[in-house]
Amino acid sequence: MENELTFEDILKIFKKRSWWFLLTVVVTVAITLIYLFNATPIYEANTTLKIDSSK
Repeated sequence: MENELTFEDILKIFKKRSWWFLLTVVVTVAITLIYLFNATPIYEANTTLKIDSSK
């Protein structure tokens, strides 16, 4: 039972590699913002015009 992974071991692994998680989040947000500010907006609308000729 010496080779079991404890919760403390898992926390140490996450702490050791926390900059990878942070880097992934920062890069993802940066790419998303670049896309959002550079994408051409596409607007679409539908309408129906009813003309009453009783006047």
